[in-house]
Amino acid sequence: MDSVTVSQCKALVVFYSLSGFTKRIAEEIAPKLPGSTELEEIKEDKPRRGWWGYLKSAIEAMRKRCPEIRPLESDVAAYDLVIIGTPVWAAHMASPVRTFLLNHRDQFSDVAFFCTYGGSGETATLDEMVGLCEMEPAAKFALTDGEITEKTYENKMDGFISEITQRFSTGEGEATVNTDSIDEDVQLKVTS
Repeated sequence: MDSVTVSQCKALVVFYSLSGFTKRIAEEIAPKLPGSTELEEIKEDKPRRGWWGYLKSAIEAMRKRCPEIRPLESDVAAYDLVIIGTPVWAAHMASPVRTFLLNHRDQFSDVAFFCTYGGSGETATLDEMVGLCEMEPAAKFALTDGEITEKTYENKMDGFISEITQRFSTGEGEATVNTDSIDEDVQLKVTS
């Protein structure tokens, strides 16, 4: 069994953002994580602009549609942790995120989720993400657009990062991560 320190762990922050709120939070999460972290945006070929774009987004989310997305540059299976961020559309995750989760859920070693929202639906969105992945996330949190605009979310974000770190550590600085989807049996060790 190979041992890896948490500073050697690879994390990928994947997000979709239409208004920029989710992107902003993803960009703030990535440098706060221990180890090697990369950032990648889920993209579509067809842009969602104007009122029609917002209406189309809400309808797709409510109907649980899966639009085409561009392939990621990163190999999701190569990461110890994938953190996925989505805006909330009509009390559901963004449809491009649904496509991403369905396409890659068998490749995740471990996951964490976050969402941004203007009204409500954050709990249902996070629960929906858990259900699609069929695994309990290392952490999850939700931020309102108002919290992001006013920059009043530092404690929530720190709690999210702390939960992720705790997932990989025990009181003695060692932890094992579920690696069922990885060919090698890997044990992570956290150095205090």
